[in-house]
Amino acid sequence: FSLRFIEVIFSLVGIIAIYFLAKRFFNKPVALISSILMSVHYLNVFFSFRILTELPSMTFWVLSIYLFWIGYIKNESPRYLWLCGFVTALGVLMRFPVGIIAFVFLIYLLITERLSFLKRKNIWIAAVIFLITLTPYIIYSLATYGNIPILSAGKIYPHKNLFIDYIKLFPLYFSSPVPFLKLGILQITLLAFIIGLFYKIFRLIIGFNLIKESEPLKRDLLLILSIILPFAYFAFYFGIFDDRYPIFMFAGAFIIISDVIYKV
Repeated sequence: FSLRFIEVIFSLVGIIAIYFLAKRFFNKPVALISSILMSVHYLNVFFSFRILTELPSMTFWVLSIYLFWIGYIKNESPRYLWLCGFVTALGVLMRFPVGIIAFVFLIYLLITERLSFLKRKNIWIAAVIFLITLTPYIIYSLATYGNIPILSAGKIYPHKNLFIDYIKLFPLYFSSPVPFLKLGILQITLLAFIIGLFYKIFRLIIGFNLIKESEPLKRDLLLILSIILPFAYFAFYFGIFDDRYPIFMFAGAFIIISDVIYKV
């Protein structure tokens, strides 16, 4: 019972975290729609009652993005960025693919700042906090198994292209929570996601030289990376097919959908 209760708590915290993240990115209406979409999503509902790591890890994923945004991009306090390092490490300990978020941040920094971010002290402090948090696990793993399991996962799982298999799930992934908004395979929420994703990618392409100065473009870049990177990892690298694996991408996806719905 206690483990099931903890799962529900993580589920609720994840929904609240998405609300505050979308509110920071856009506004309250977009935040409200995003949290509603997440709260009724079939993966969230189903895995709220399963003793698995999907929902807790997704909650850490959303919290990491939120802390990175307010701590580094908004520069409200370096403590938020330090906390981001700690929360990200907890997410990795919960489920190792949460480590993809580190690549999201790294690619974001390389695009927006080139290598100048290496001169920022708080980035290094966050990285050290991340490593210190992982240190007990690393020491235990080396002493017990002679290796670090999260770094050895590539030797266990086969690598194969599952892109088409995951694309076929998109009508299910973005199934409209409102029955009368379903238009066969092309549902309103799926259509909103496709329109919103390609519109934001288009904006980034034509405004690429303005990313350093434009906060909306920085926001869009972070959103798109948080969707594409986890999807690409499970579609092209992680060779086991399961609809729950790319769950990390739905936070960014639902925020994009909500922005389109709000604008309409």
